[in-house]
Amino acid sequence: MDGIIDGPDTIVQIRNAIVHSQEEKRKKITKMHYRAKYEALQLGIWYVELLVLYILDFKGIYFNRCSGAGWSGEGEEKVPWAKEHK
Repeated sequence: MDGIIDGPDTIVQIRNAIVHSQEEKRKKITKMHYRAKYEALQLGIWYVELLVLYILDFKGIYFNRCSGAGWSGEGEEKVPWAKEHK
């Protein structure tokens, strides 16, 4: 995928390549490293999880699946909109 700017742009480009499936776009998706596809999937799920928590007005601690934490208790953080401002 060329010219990716950030996480949301990554998701949009992958989604568009799948939905508006032209041969060139299918080739780009096929050439993507499996790890990049996995990370894009995890990022998309994380965005959906945060969206649901926001809609439910949740202001507590949640597990950030993108933190890379591998142990219980690690990777827990406050939702971004509930952080204390210094």
